[in-house]
Amino acid sequence: MSKDFDHFIDRGAYYNERDDPLSAHLFNIEGAKRRNLRMKLTPTFTSGKMKMMFQTLLECGKQLNDYMQNISLKDESVNIKDILGCLTTDVIASCAFGIRCNSFKDTNSEFRKYLKKNFALTKLLNNFVRKDFLQLPIDLKNNLQDNSSEYQHDGKSLTMDELSAQAFLFLGAAFETLSTTMTFCLYELAVNQDIQELVRDEINSLLERHYGKLTYECVMDMKYMGQVADETLKKYSPLPILNRICVVNYKVPDTNIIIEKGTAVAIPVLGLQTDGDYFPDTERFDSDKFSEENKRNIP
Repeated sequence: MSKDFDHFIDRGAYYNERDDPLSAHLFNIEGAKRRNLRMKLTPTFTSGKMKMMFQTLLECGKQLNDYMQNISLKDESVNIKDILGCLTTDVIASCAFGIRCNSFKDTNSEFRKYLKKNFALTKLLNNFVRKDFLQLPIDLKNNLQDNSSEYQHDGKSLTMDELSAQAFLFLGAAFETLSTTMTFCLYELAVNQDIQELVRDEINSLLERHYGKLTYECVMDMKYMGQVADETLKKYSPLPILNRICVVNYKVPDTNIIIEKGTAVAIPVLGLQTDGDYFPDTERFDSDKFSEENKRNIP
């Protein structure tokens, strides 16, 4: 999948550009269409774009902090999954669609209703434009970019259907996945107090180094936090299986086995990540598995 990816570029997933345009997103489409779309969208996810969104993320985080401060005064349990769902809603709404909904105060916000109604995005995309996360695809759709090869790889701009499909993928891939992964991460930090303390120490140390200000660069310096995130994704994989279609006959290295063109291949991601041959003591949450020294030894 890494060295010979060109043999397994298609997923064999359903999509119908004419009758179900929201299904024709980057995850589903195949061949040259996928390559062209990927090249158009890649500049959307540069570090520069991420930096542009960081202040918006901080504002969402402040709303979460204010909410947690208030509920901490009450002697009652909370549903952390729901709380993180509100955070995820606010981040997606603010960064991608320019909608400030503050789900912690308004659980019936318009955007949250859309999420609960199977992501009815077309209306949203026709009414909201933001100049950070989705500005590039929107500009492509409106043909506002110059004619540089960096953006106009096939001489065509994105249609509204194509743009809507990519936004649909973004919501579908991000909303439940983010809140669930963060929930698992917080659970492991609660269970493993020693790891929690190391995360806390790193955050405090970096904040001191950055003069008490949480910046994009400060977050990027949180290496141990990254290890914790990697271990969470390993133990609680958001995508347990990868499905691929062989597009060119492929000889499995060091064998006489030929995977013929058109063969469907299922890669058990969760099985590999919980295999003791690759990750000893796999059930134990151990962030050191992904330290700079140890991750080089992962097969």
